[in-house]
Amino acid sequence: MLKYSSLAILFAIIMLMICLIVAYNVINHEVDSRYQYAKTSTNRSVRNKILLRNTFSFESCCSQLGNQLYRIFTGYGIERTIHRTHIIRIDKSCRSTNEKQFEQLRATFPKLSKFINTDTNFEISRYSESIMFANYHGVIACCNYEDPTWRLLNRPEDHLHLNVTHVQNSLYFERYLSEIMKFLDFGDEVIEKGDKIIDKWGINKNDPIACMHIRRTDHPGKADFDFSVSGLKFLLEEEKARSIIIFGDDRQFMRKLSKIATYDARFKNAKIVVNDNDSQGEDWYISSKLCSSFLMTVPESTFGWFLAFFSKRNDHVYYDHDILPYLIRFTGFHR
Repeated sequence: MLKYSSLAILFAIIMLMICLIVAYNVINHEVDSRYQYAKTSTNRSVRNKILLRNTFSFESCCSQLGNQLYRIFTGYGIERTIHRTHIIRIDKSCRSTNEKQFEQLRATFPKLSKFINTDTNFEISRYSESIMFANYHGVIACCNYEDPTWRLLNRPEDHLHLNVTHVQNSLYFERYLSEIMKFLDFGDEVIEKGDKIIDKWGINKNDPIACMHIRRTDHPGKADFDFSVSGLKFLLEEEKARSIIIFGDDRQFMRKLSKIATYDARFKNAKIVVNDNDSQGEDWYISSKLCSSFLMTVPESTFGWFLAFFSKRNDHVYYDHDILPYLIRFTGFHR
C-alpha cells in the first residue's frame, strides 16, 4: 500500500512539473510574439492612434514656448541624423498647457505642424529602450551635446526614450538649418497683428533699429540693471541705432531702463519703445522685420534666444556671457 502511495505522489509531482513547464513556455511564447510583432510590423492603428516604429522621444517638458520650439528644432536634427521619427511626449500634469503651446506654434509657423507629433496622436511601441543622453557626469543638463550617432544609430528597438529634457544645443540641428528655415514662414494672422503693432509705434523701418530682451519674473537668471543700461547705450552708440525696442516680462523695469538711457545727452533724440505685446509669435515676427542688432540680457532664456535668431540681421547679436555658472543644469551651454 505504501509502495502505491509513493508512486502516486511521484506521478503527481512529475505531472505538476510538466504543467509548469508548459505554462512557462506558453507565457514566453506570448511575450516573444508580442515583441517580435512590435519589431517587425508596420505602422498600424491602436486604440484610435497610430503605432509608429523607429521613433524616439525626450523627457516631457512642462515649460514655456521657447523651450518647446527648441525641442522641435533639436528633435528634427536628431531625426535626420539617426533616421527615426521624433515623438513629443506630454506629461499628464501639463497636457492642457502643452497642447495650447503647440497650437500657438502651429498658428505662428503653419508649415512646422508636420513636425509636431505628440503622443496624443501616436502610440509608442512597447519594444523600447530608455537611454541616459547628453548628461553631465550622470546628471541631466540642459545644454550638453552628445553626437547622436555614437549610441543611437542602427539600434534594434522600435523606440528610444532619451532621458534628457531640454536638449538646448544648436549643434544638434545646425547642419539642417537651411531645411528647418523652409518651415518657418509666419502665419497670416501673426503677420497681420504684428504689422499693426509696428504701425502703431510709428518707427521708420529703414532706420537702423536695435532690440533687446529682458527676463526677470520667471527665470533663475534675471537681467542685471547696470548691464542692461550699458548694453542699451552700446546699441545706440556702436550700432548707430536710432530706435530701440525693448522686449521683456517686467514692464516697470523696462520703462525705468528706457528713461535712464535717454538722460544721456547723446541719446536724447533716440526713440525707445517698451513692447507691451504678450504674444510671443508676434514678437518673433516683429524682430524679423525690425531688429538689425540684438542684445540678450539673459541668454539662458530660449524666448530671447529665438528673438535674436529671427532678428533681421542675426549676425549682430550680443549677450551677457555670465551664464549661471553655479547651476549644473546649464553646464555645456552652447546654443
